Amino acid sequence: MNGNASATGTASAGTSPNDEYWRGRQHLAYYRTVRDYQRRFCPDGKLLLDVGGGVGLGCRYLEWFDGFERTCVELPTKGCTLDGVSVIHEDFGNWQTDRRYDLVLCLQLLEHIDDPAAFVRKLFECAPTAIISVPYRWPATACSEHVHDPVDETKLKAWTGREPTAWNIVESRLVAVYSESASDPLAAEFAARGEWVTRYRINGSLYGGYFLAADDPRLTAFLKRCPNPGRVLELGCLEGGHSFALDRTAEHVIAIDARDANLEHARWVQQILDVTNVSFHRGNLETHDLANWGLFDQIFNAGVLYHLPRPWELLRRLSAVGREMFLCTHLAPRAEVEQNGYRGIFFAEREGPKSGMSGRSFWLVREDLLRMLADCGFGDVEIINEFPTRLGPYIWLWCRSRNGPERQTQQGLPVTNIRDGELQL
Repeated sequence: MNGNASATGTASAGTSPNDEYWRGRQHLAYYRTVRDYQRRFCPDGKLLLDVGGGVGLGCRYLEWFDGFERTCVELPTKGCTLDGVSVIHEDFGNWQTDRRYDLVLCLQLLEHIDDPAAFVRKLFECAPTAIISVPYRWPATACSEHVHDPVDETKLKAWTGREPTAWNIVESRLVAVYSESASDPLAAEFAARGEWVTRYRINGSLYGGYFLAADDPRLTAFLKRCPNPGRVLELGCLEGGHSFALDRTAEHVIAIDARDANLEHARWVQQILDVTNVSFHRGNLETHDLANWGLFDQIFNAGVLYHLPRPWELLRRLSAVGREMFLCTHLAPRAEVEQNGYRGIFFAEREGPKSGMSGRSFWLVREDLLRMLADCGFGDVEIINEFPTRLGPYIWLWCRSRNGPERQTQQGLPVTNIRDGELQL
């Protein structure tokens, strides 16, 4: 990849691509991301330049860009060609162009190049929009021809000297688009709606705040324990990040939050994603009558209990409407006060979209939380994970109710306990 190639002119349709080579690559999902980025950021382009795309090896993804006049610059390989693609056998570092293209592609190549920063500068000179993909955090031993592994966002930014217009990680590949002039209307709409907590992955790009709920390890643990949820009650849904991830496998999700602003954000994103099996409802969980929403197979209760001044009241109501509950909560690091026979500490709630509705909450010490769960009807409790945080211990539990309803459409699979190494988000 890095040697001095001899120019062999251009090639057009002739030998057939290596079908065996392409057959092993054509279904890779990152190609779809590249195509989506082209549609979004260069929808009206006419001239496409592909650098190091492997036409000579049999790669045929340029067939998907048949609306462009296509040129490919690469080193000589097996001599395969594609109909409608002008193939120039030359080292891109030495190649001179007499035109500026609308779009340049450079897929899975920079990791092979001795000086990727200089290579990228030339890519940017060739077109106002560039789409680049690299292996994402592959170990240094993964491929002997890669000279820069592992590659991550920081390393790619060092090579490009700029932030991407949009990016995504697909099948262990980082795909990024750089556009000189294109703006993303959806990003502007998110910004116009104020501050966000939740970050959403939509059509290969990230929008919104800082918390990518779809990648939350708590969600992963819930779905590992219950891979095909039935009717799910989600507590403290915020802006719907977990809700939209649950909707992919759940029969239906009833998501409850106390703040209108959170629900307004969630319902707006719901329309964008065209999600139909999630219902958002307003309710203060300190007092809300959960029986209004019927019976549930599972309850997703992550990051809510420690925001309540009287957590036992919610637990009693939950045991009456659901048989299984995934519970994630902070624990009190020590016992300072006693409430309703349970020991713990008071914690001052802050203002914000994630805070409780009262001025202070009550956190329980570990043994009293387990006793409270039993007192409230959750007699079968399994500890999934437990670890320290800067605020004290944090615990994940799978709880079964003695008093809950019989409705149960999904039994789930036996839990594999998750221990050290997964962090609370």
